[in-house]
Amino acid sequence: MLNLRIVQGPLEDRLNEAILSGYNSFYRFPMSPENYRRWTQENPEGPACHALLQTDGGELAGHFCLIPFRMKYGDAEVIAAKTEYYFIKRDYRTERIHGFEGSPWPAAVVLLAQLYRHCRTLNWDPCIASCPRGVDVLHRMAGCRPVTFPLFECLLVLRPLRSASATPNLTAKQRVLLFLTGTAQRTAWSLAMPFVPRANGICSVRVSDLIKPLREPSVLRFTEDKDFLAWRYPESQYFRMGSSQACDDDFVIVKNGSDSRYLRVCQYRLDSESLPLSSVLMNLIATARAQDALGVRWAVYGEGEMPARLIGAMRKLGFLCARRERTLMVYASDKELLQPSGWKMSDSFVSFDN
Repeated sequence: MLNLRIVQGPLEDRLNEAILSGYNSFYRFPMSPENYRRWTQENPEGPACHALLQTDGGELAGHFCLIPFRMKYGDAEVIAAKTEYYFIKRDYRTERIHGFEGSPWPAAVVLLAQLYRHCRTLNWDPCIASCPRGVDVLHRMAGCRPVTFPLFECLLVLRPLRSASATPNLTAKQRVLLFLTGTAQRTAWSLAMPFVPRANGICSVRVSDLIKPLREPSVLRFTEDKDFLAWRYPESQYFRMGSSQACDDDFVIVKNGSDSRYLRVCQYRLDSESLPLSSVLMNLIATARAQDALGVRWAVYGEGEMPARLIGAMRKLGFLCARRERTLMVYASDKELLQPSGWKMSDSFVSFDN
């Protein structure tokens, strides 16, 4: 039998080490201790809330946590929560939990459901899970509902062989297509880049520098407060680009690339025409080349004039833009948030540092 504890952090060092070790044993890209500590303990909204499964002898058998996020919902501030670091060790997946012996659900579902319910008492609402196929079923059994967002996944590949092998969730046919398309993209941009002006009205500033508040309709979105931005986007891993005349108005926030990752746009505001799209894209491509990144990746959500203009600008520069869908599992009391129209969606909801 296992024991279930729900604890608000920060946790003692030995538990943090056991959580990180257990989590990293299951996943392809290990989480660094520095990023784990930043997400779970250094949050401006306070530490994460943890659900711990332990044996009678104290061994950690499983873990799940929710990390609070300050967000805007229309004009109101709310505390949402992001799920992270879920695992149950294989030897304990069929074990029962003290106090839940009569539950029809397996330990995994009990673990998730109890933490979701607890965090609702803290007024953390909604709770958001971005999880792989198979695990999403557990979240649904625990009370989440799927919300599916249509998007265009836009890629410009600069390292075709590495991209074709490293990009996850592709079929063999898609990998071949990505390699062939990437080879053409790389060749074209290798020839063109020496003749492309890079700055052209674009400046880079710290991510946490002032952003002009913008009145939004009743959609859920990340806040743009300075302390939140500094925590969510550390300067060592992200940069922000904007117009040299109005860098606090329209902007893009970008995750640095590497020889195993794309340079990735995570959050953006392009509500006016103060930011010339072609100049933004050319600066992103030049930065990706300088970082020896796999290429440039930008997921464009929603419909309307701006998304269409952005996709058109990328296609003119040789980006491959394909229709995709992204599904989040959402535990929310407000039914409006169970529809994609209730969100201002960006990859900031799903792209977290490890």
